[in-house]
Amino acid sequence: MDSGIRFKSMWVVILLSTNFMTSLLLAQPDITSRKKVNGTTVFQDMTDPFLYYYEPGELFLSHNTNDEPDFQFLDMRYTGSKCYNDQGEKNFMSLLQFGVEMKKMTADSIMAIKRALKNRAIKLVPVPITQIRTQLVIGSIENEEEKIQKDGALDAKTKAGYSTSKTYWTKRSFTIKLNNHESQVLNDQLRNGRLGISLDYEYYADFKKNDEMEAAGSKELIEALSEEYGKAGEITENRILKSDVLPIRIDVEKYPDTIKQMDLNEEVPPAYAGTEIRCYDFKNNLRSDLYIKIVEIQAQSVSNEKEVIVTIKFLKSHSDIHTKYISFPYAIYVNAPMRYRVTEITIDGDRTVSEWMSKESCSSVIDITTQF
Repeated sequence: MDSGIRFKSMWVVILLSTNFMTSLLLAQPDITSRKKVNGTTVFQDMTDPFLYYYEPGELFLSHNTNDEPDFQFLDMRYTGSKCYNDQGEKNFMSLLQFGVEMKKMTADSIMAIKRALKNRAIKLVPVPITQIRTQLVIGSIENEEEKIQKDGALDAKTKAGYSTSKTYWTKRSFTIKLNNHESQVLNDQLRNGRLGISLDYEYYADFKKNDEMEAAGSKELIEALSEEYGKAGEITENRILKSDVLPIRIDVEKYPDTIKQMDLNEEVPPAYAGTEIRCYDFKNNLRSDLYIKIVEIQAQSVSNEKEVIVTIKFLKSHSDIHTKYISFPYAIYVNAPMRYRVTEITIDGDRTVSEWMSKESCSSVIDITTQF
């Protein structure tokens, strides 16, 4: 792609993200105004009586057009690599990937809420989500009281995975790596339908909180206190907005392709999204000046030994997306050098590109979080 076209498209992304960020900064949902309306929790704005916010919808397992569940368990038989000095040993480096969709807020539902609030003039928008915590729960073979619990993250693969000021995202993917024992437990659950699999999730959001303060004294003293501590209702708290559980049930007899077994040695197949990219700058608000962080990952393909590059982005306007799992379009070598470089763009438009850096030998994680 021409660099000029790439630079122009990047500024389109910045412009669209800026509009979304503006709506996030102006959002002031009042936690004390929480109420249930027609089965949906809503919050009133702290200052605008005609502005309300609605909670995100529940999650459900995504299905493809032929009604097949968007669920893939890659049961990897790892036959060893000189990278780990363990050729010939049989281990399991498995990968679980599945898609989730969020229940949409329909136009009819919005109108029903407005009627229930007895004011069709109000504006109803999503509560801006700051982060989503997810945990995969798998029942244990040995003891029903024991559970395997693994924290993970939801990733946006397409535009449908990003929220806007008017709507929530609609589809994301969950990817997690499983060790030997966890793979065996999951395999048993899927094939024998024992205790079941579920995804626990929590939505977080920033809320305004009324902080009524009374002051006694002279007019000058009260004005000074107001200027020093701000007006009532300016305290912001990051709190759990909603939590729920997504049960996952897969009929492997009906959909046998949901489980695939592969041998992994010196090569990584295209379907294997085993490289994890982390960026906590926006999630933890480490850099107030930072707007977009881009990472390019370069690896060596097996077929013609050409270098292949995958590019991903992390944005300030989507702080709830902080972890991505990448796969390459072609099979790559496990033990071949892998490089990456990071581009930072600030809110002022300043652009900084790092030198190419070597990924830590044989590591499956690249963390581009700013180090202080």
